[in-house]
Amino acid sequence: MPIFLFLANTVCYAGQSSLGKLYAAKGGNANSFNLCKAGSAAILFSIWLLCKGQGIHWATLPWAAVYGICLCVSMYAGFQALSCGPMALTSILAAMSLIIPFLWGVLFWQELLTVWSIVGLVCLLSAILLINFKKQGKFTIFQFIIRL
Repeated sequence: MPIFLFLANTVCYAGQSSLGKLYAAKGGNANSFNLCKAGSAAILFSIWLLCKGQGIHWATLPWAAVYGICLCVSMYAGFQALSCGPMALTSILAAMSLIIPFLWGVLFWQELLTVWSIVGLVCLLSAILLINFKKQGKFTIFQFIIRL
C-alpha cells in the first residue's frame, strides 16, 4: 500500500504541474486554479477522515490555519512561477526544497546519514549543476568534467 500511495502522489504532483502550466498558458487566474486545487485536496482529506472514523483534533486547529496560510502563499507563488518560466525548471526548484528539512534533520535532530540519503543528495546536487548548463548542441562527458 505505501508504494501505491507514493506512486499516486508522484502522478498527482506531475499532473498538478502540467495542469498549472496549461492553465497559466491559457491566461487563467491563479486564485481560481489554487481554489480548485485546494478544494480537491479538502475533498480527498474529508473522505479520508470519514473512512478512518476520526474527527478533527481541535487543539491543533490554529497550527493548521497557519499552515494553510503558508500553503496558500506557496501555491500562489508556484502558479506564478509556472506561468512565467519553464515547467521543468520550476518543478526541479520545487523539488530542491527538500534539502532544507534534510539538512535540519541531520544537523539538529541527529538523524543518521544513510547510503540512500547520500545518493539522493548527490542526485539533487547533480541536478542543480546540470540545470545550469546551456544547450550547446552535442554534449560529452569530457565537457562536463572540464566545467567542474
